[in-house]
Amino acid sequence: MALALVFAVSAASLALEALLARYFALTQWHHLSFMVISIALLGFSASGAWLNLVAGGRRWRAAHLASPGGVLRAMQRAAAAMAVTSIAMFVVLRLLPLDFFRIPNEPLQLLFLAASYLACAVPFFFAGLVTAIAFAAGNQRPGAVYAAAMAGSAVGVLLPLALLPLAGLRAALVIPALLLLPLAVRPGAAAAGGGAGGRRGRRLLPLLVLPAAALGAGMVLAYPAMEPRPGPYKYLAHMLRFPDTREISRHDTIRGRIDEVAGPTIRFAPGLSLGAGIVVPAQRALVRDGDAALFVAEPGGAVERGPNVISWLDAIHPAAAFHLGPAPDTALVLQEGGGVLLAAALHAGSRVTVAEPNGIVARRLRELPEAATALLVVQDEPRALVRRLARRGQRFGAVLIEDWGASLAGTASHTQEPLLTVQAFRDYLAVLEPGGVLSVSRRLLLPPSNAPRLAAVAMQALPPEARRAAQDHLAMIRNWDSFTLLVSPRPWPAAEVASLRSFAARHGFDLVALPGLRPDEPNRFNRLAEPFHAHAVAAVLETMRSAATTTATTGATPQRRSQATAALAAGLVDLRPATDDRPFFNRFVRWNRLADYQRATGGRLYGLLLSGDVVALAVLAEALVLALVLLAVPWLRAARRPAAVPSTAPVGYFLAIGAGFILMELMLIQRLTVALGDPVVSFKVVLGALLVWSAGGGLASERVAPRRAWLALAAAAAVVLAYTLAGSLAMPWLLGLARAPRVAAIVVLLAPLGAAVGVAFPLGLRLLAPEPATRALAWAANGCASVVGAVASTLLAVAQGITALGLVAVAAYACAVLVAAAVRNRAAPPRQDARS
Repeated sequence: MALALVFAVSAASLALEALLARYFALTQWHHLSFMVISIALLGFSASGAWLNLVAGGRRWRAAHLASPGGVLRAMQRAAAAMAVTSIAMFVVLRLLPLDFFRIPNEPLQLLFLAASYLACAVPFFFAGLVTAIAFAAGNQRPGAVYAAAMAGSAVGVLLPLALLPLAGLRAALVIPALLLLPLAVRPGAAAAGGGAGGRRGRRLLPLLVLPAAALGAGMVLAYPAMEPRPGPYKYLAHMLRFPDTREISRHDTIRGRIDEVAGPTIRFAPGLSLGAGIVVPAQRALVRDGDAALFVAEPGGAVERGPNVISWLDAIHPAAAFHLGPAPDTALVLQEGGGVLLAAALHAGSRVTVAEPNGIVARRLRELPEAATALLVVQDEPRALVRRLARRGQRFGAVLIEDWGASLAGTASHTQEPLLTVQAFRDYLAVLEPGGVLSVSRRLLLPPSNAPRLAAVAMQALPPEARRAAQDHLAMIRNWDSFTLLVSPRPWPAAEVASLRSFAARHGFDLVALPGLRPDEPNRFNRLAEPFHAHAVAAVLETMRSAATTTATTGATPQRRSQATAALAAGLVDLRPATDDRPFFNRFVRWNRLADYQRATGGRLYGLLLSGDVVALAVLAEALVLALVLLAVPWLRAARRPAAVPSTAPVGYFLAIGAGFILMELMLIQRLTVALGDPVVSFKVVLGALLVWSAGGGLASERVAPRRAWLALAAAAAVVLAYTLAGSLAMPWLLGLARAPRVAAIVVLLAPLGAAVGVAFPLGLRLLAPEPATRALAWAANGCASVVGAVASTLLAVAQGITALGLVAVAAYACAVLVAAAVRNRAAPPRQDARS
């Protein structure tokens, strides 16, 4: 019964964690998902610290840990409390006036942030308490408890996949609590045995039913207040304020909530010439998580086509690829929202293939009239589709990428952009026809940042001989708030250069980069104080051209590459090309130039918030303080009872394996986001696989003698190192697989890693924590390391790359090896001399 309760609570807590991540993605922003992991782990570590405090008392230990009935009753009460507080948590989140964007001007928002953090941790405290009690109980095997917790957690990872489409987000939020009721109200002592214990369990049954009744009443009262609403800064909130705008449908999926919105004022035309004088037709918006929107034609409003048709699609700079000469016969469209490039390609008469990973959006695109003749919609991740097409030898006249980013610049600075890395651009160039063109459209930022970085990505993706003539392969045009980058694998022909010049002049677009660009051509129509963007892009191209030329002459490739990278990172903003190891394309702020950046953006603190690091640093500071307080609890108790001073060896060991596991886990989640296309999907696949295989490792740990713990940990460290160094090598192979085989391959590939690291925790309990209080402290230390590591990993990854997470994880496991070896050597009997 106790193992079943551990399994159920672990499943409910992981489902709640995943749903909380979806809640934050909708009501706030995707880059706050790291906070959810930290919140859950804070609750787990707090439960261990509390249990260490009370388990040191003989009376509490005798009542709750000495008998199976007492253990089970304590676990049931904690499970019932988790069910009640998980409902209250979402009500508190709705009531707190938390606004991240007011933090620089209203310090009170830091208090609201801390209150939200703590309120969300409460249900995870009770969930962690269930497992901590099971570990602390002397009649439970650590390996079996660990396996039950890991297996339940794996089931909990999968639950939202079914709950969200069937019930919607609001209803799904209460279901994890309902799952606990059958086990939380069952009389534990009666289940454990008859006699006096059974009679006591039956007398306690009414007390166990009370939390269930409170939960039912609370759900009835709180359910209306739990409806998640997108934040006021998001596109959806703005759209629904337009006259006669209405929501047509709503669908909840694990990839996000899709709202279809219609109205006469919804007209999306980024990059439209200010002198076009053309009416943009009404559209419908498919909005994901309230912000990323895909705009499609109204039903029955097919895209106008034909040589004599004058359309708004002829007057937008994202369609420049279709005005270089004859329109390409085929086009591959990879979009993160937007939709204008898809419409422009269909308007130009191209046969279009579009990748759309979300099933709801893919179904809506297949309803377009062109789907019968000129449009092929493939439901898959864009990077994976491109890799498969390249293997098949399929080629396109144009590859079109559209990503307009979040509604507020900077909110995506910690969000991965796998479509905008050097490795991705190499795949795009591989599927282009010899005379094809790669087109990327984005918003324009000041100081110049995303435009020059995109130019650096494109140039790094080209072969070395093309980089030596960088200016001949790249063109860029802009209007007042957006730009389009055009890349050709061959030098631009003079006719296409002339066509692009004519197109830009005709519609009032400014040239930023072009072969033979004259000094008077930038900054003619949409005037700035200086041609900042043209100067920044030219500087990047010259840096990369110089590095490529010197490399070809001297052969000093690593040295020249490091010098070029240092030059791109030395300015006001970081312009180094984004890679699959550092896919945070929108992160530009350099903290050693913070004062200069603030002056360049008007001297306002608000601009610093848009770096994304401010929220992460605030949460990290709170996590550090809370973790230190939790770890100090045993020593504060020991101040009154000197004999109860805890040993530092268990604390150091479980801090090390906690940090190692969370950093390794987040390294895999971030790295495999490239293959799985979405961080939430990657979180579920990676975490589910690791938990399943770790459960097997926990069971296998019971066959390992504690004195050999250091060998098992050394093997785990070696496996983590191998996955860290070889993970990127497997990425091209994974991307070449279809979606279902790709997920299956990832699950299978993670088996050795999950089994290796799953041994560490239960084996450490047997080696270092024989007493209930020490086991509770071990649970707390493991959680504290994970709390801090979950937040710090984001800052480490954006600064040093995803591989750095794995290397730090290896170092953490190496520290655990040293602790285990030291304890083994102290515990080993002295060796006898063979001659005695």
